[in-house]
Amino acid sequence: MTTANVSRILPHLRRAAGQHETALPDEELLRRYLSGRDQAAFAALVQRHGAMVFAVSQSVLRQRHDAEDVFQTAFLILARKAGTIRRSGGVACWLHRVAYRLALKARANSARRQAREAKAVPPATAESAGDALTWAELHAILHAELAGLPERFRGPLVLCYLEGLTQDEAAKRLGWTAATVKGRLQRGREMLRRRLERRGVALTAVLGAALTGQSLAAPVSAALVETTLRAAGPAVGETPSLAAPLAGGLLRPRVPARAALSAVLLVVGLA
Repeated sequence: MTTANVSRILPHLRRAAGQHETALPDEELLRRYLSGRDQAAFAALVQRHGAMVFAVSQSVLRQRHDAEDVFQTAFLILARKAGTIRRSGGVACWLHRVAYRLALKARANSARRQAREAKAVPPATAESAGDALTWAELHAILHAELAGLPERFRGPLVLCYLEGLTQDEAAKRLGWTAATVKGRLQRGREMLRRRLERRGVALTAVLGAALTGQSLAAPVSAALVETTLRAAGPAVGETPSLAAPLAGGLLRPRVPARAALSAVLLVVGLA
């Protein structure tokens, strides 16, 4: 499928994605994509989980253009590795892990590059930022501790607290009973509370907005979603937009990604 063909069908994909959004659980969308490369099903997954993926990326990288690179890469990996997703945590849980690890690697690579560039430059005197953590820092801590939880507990937390779903809606997405979601959500929340307290962060006061059902999702531009769908579109048949598999089974997208992200994809592993 050429870029021109993808461009022509994008409006239809968006309409179909909207229908999938309300009607089908993630598992069914994955099945449709895997069995027939249903691009409307894939578009529904991008629209459904895109805000969460971007929020995770931006909480680690801070710079929007870097977060956009990770966003695209995470969904291109989904397009090629959808068959590896286990039911224990679902698509949202899997994407959270992928996005977080990609963002960490991108940040580390950027820091190494900046350190090399700054060797000959006298260090500037840093101004004290004070003792209080900013919301951006708190979000980064939250994503870090979420990433350390087992999938079966992380999945409900991601859906209910990052994507704003009710427990019943999360149960439908995951194919679990409402009682299972409730139990794992409570246990996962307690595990998260203990992990945050070890870092000196209280679950209630400083992260109240995130953990009372309000989404941490950042806005995702329509242009970014469209670019991502174009990049993944050729997966229907030929794959000109994706290069050969790299280390750890990741794929490097042939899209306008920056050198820092390309280097990340050579070393990051998702095993």
